[in-house]
Amino acid sequence: MIEEKVFVLFALMAATLCVTQGSPVILGKGTKVFASGANMSMVCEYNSSSMLTQSDIQKLKFYDKNGDEYDGTRNFMQSHSMISSNKIATTLTKESLGRPDAGTYQCRYDNQEAGKFLVTVAVVKFTTTPDEYNMTAGDKQTNTLKCNYVVEKEDSVTWDKEELMWSREDQPLSARHKANNSVLVIENTEWTDIGPYTCSAKLTWGGVGNPSSETVSTMVPLNGAPKIGKMDTSKNVVQEDDLEIKCDVTGYPYPSVTWKKDGQPLTPNKRITLSSADGKYTNAILNINNLEFEDKGEYTCNATNSVYPGGKTATIVIRVKDKLAALWPFLGIVAEVIVLCVIIFIYEKKRSREMEDEADGGDEVVNSDDHKGKDVRQRNIRT
Repeated sequence: MIEEKVFVLFALMAATLCVTQGSPVILGKGTKVFASGANMSMVCEYNSSSMLTQSDIQKLKFYDKNGDEYDGTRNFMQSHSMISSNKIATTLTKESLGRPDAGTYQCRYDNQEAGKFLVTVAVVKFTTTPDEYNMTAGDKQTNTLKCNYVVEKEDSVTWDKEELMWSREDQPLSARHKANNSVLVIENTEWTDIGPYTCSAKLTWGGVGNPSSETVSTMVPLNGAPKIGKMDTSKNVVQEDDLEIKCDVTGYPYPSVTWKKDGQPLTPNKRITLSSADGKYTNAILNINNLEFEDKGEYTCNATNSVYPGGKTATIVIRVKDKLAALWPFLGIVAEVIVLCVIIFIYEKKRSREMEDEADGGDEVVNSDDHKGKDVRQRNIRT
């Protein structure tokens, strides 16, 4: 897949300019860079030795090298303002700059040739070739990124030096990254290598006496299909607690996550919210506040991106317990102890009564025997 991006390089042709009162001046440093698709904005100011009126502010305008005004027919817009009684300004804007915007810009007051301020525009067009991480090959693969560019400019603009450089998130590349001008080779590619790489063209002009340079860049991606890290298959939570479920997703382009509950799309509300993870992965974090019993079920996250619409999924089962659930076992133990105590109490009381009855019955038997013994003795005495 080849992506083309255009950057606009605004190079002020005059290194120094003697500006007298009554001459227009385009503000800004000597070089300006705009990305394709971005909004361009240039400001021209005009100082007058005499007082200006509201009708005068319309006289300060931008023109091309042929003297034609930049207007809406070419998707340009000029807005005018009065800064002070003797100072006015005009702002030239355009959306989505491209190669046709290369050329000469000039600012004039009352369309006067004298005192005009000139700017030239060079357009840098990048042609890039991304690559894709193969999940099957793993760390044994080699990936190659390519970046080339051409410059559209006025013939009067020449470069003293042109350099093409590679970087990744403004960090130096590792020893496995081999950069050779327009080609970047990644050896033994690791999963952490996926993501955007920056291809930068540095243009230098002005010679030894007055050197100037500008760097314009584009992005070349090493794409990777969405991948979801380890995720619990189930989780027990308590009623009225808060719950956070993170879909631990990676990949490039950065995947976006959608959620389902029991197979149906999950709709956020006051209690259920979605947020991004690491500022990259949209809706990767699901938060449910003040859990209810109806929140139990299967939650599935699906991660997709523009290159891999099929994506990856992961599911977790959420079980919501009564907030008093931990109390029930304790109450059960207490009830068992109470019942056991009652049983013991009844048993002991019954046993005590039986012992008393046995004691009373034993005394009667002993007395009866004593009487019988006395009778026997008495009978023996008589004989």
